[in-house]
Amino acid sequence: LASPEDIAASGAPLVTAAADSPPWLRTALGWVALFSMANTALITLVVTSRTMMAMGEEGQLPRVLGTKSARRQSPWVAALAMGACAAVFLPLGEVAILGSVSSLLVLLVFAAVAAALVALRRRRPDLRGPFRVPLAVKGV
Repeated sequence: LASPEDIAASGAPLVTAAADSPPWLRTALGWVALFSMANTALITLVVTSRTMMAMGEEGQLPRVLGTKSARRQSPWVAALAMGACAAVFLPLGEVAILGSVSSLLVLLVFAAVAAALVALRRRRPDLRGPFRVPLAVKGV
């Protein structure tokens, strides 16, 4: 087994930890990692395309992004747009770079939502939301 120091110093800790494992376990971990990355990418594309569809329907993005399939009600235009955006990152090649870009973009989206909520609260303090936050600081 790899020591905690070896794992901590490694650039690929899971590979280092699994190096002394049986071959079947290393293979299983590889498959788990592959499906995990693919699932994360798929979820990101689905959620983002549906968000773009809703924003297109509301007029916050071009209305064409709000177009849904008549048969399945899926946001096919937004899904194609997200696929094109994702294809732009393919030349980067490195999974670590793609993961970093993805994490950064998710962080920026969460920060933008939080900033928008603060701005909305300051500009429209009379606007009532569907819930109240307990112990909220007035004016924030």
